[in-house]
Amino acid sequence: MRFHDGSPFDADTAISSILTAPAPPGWSIYESQFSNPRGMDRGYCDSPAADGRLRVVRNSFGTEPMNNAMGRLHDILIEEASLLAVVHDLNPRALSARCRGFVQARSWFEDYTQIAVG
Repeated sequence: MRFHDGSPFDADTAISSILTAPAPPGWSIYESQFSNPRGMDRGYCDSPAADGRLRVVRNSFGTEPMNNAMGRLHDILIEEASLLAVVHDLNPRALSARCRGFVQARSWFEDYTQIAVG
């Protein structure tokens, strides 16, 4: 069996993706073993430190080791800037008087290329 891109199907990886319940499902996007086409790591995150912390979370049964590992994982992901979180809202904005060219979008897409500071 092959994936849509022609790469071989790895049953061990497919089974391990089913057995990842102890870690919150959203965190598996940072695991290098789940990079495309085997999983959800579309950003191709490859961090041995993050993989190690996720392994601790998955294999721990107490809340104390899990909380410590998740706290360290959070620090690692922030340090490595593994994900760019873009928030869209329609709340009032406070911009510096030096900002020029910002126009509030009427849809979900902002054009940041026209903004200048100075």
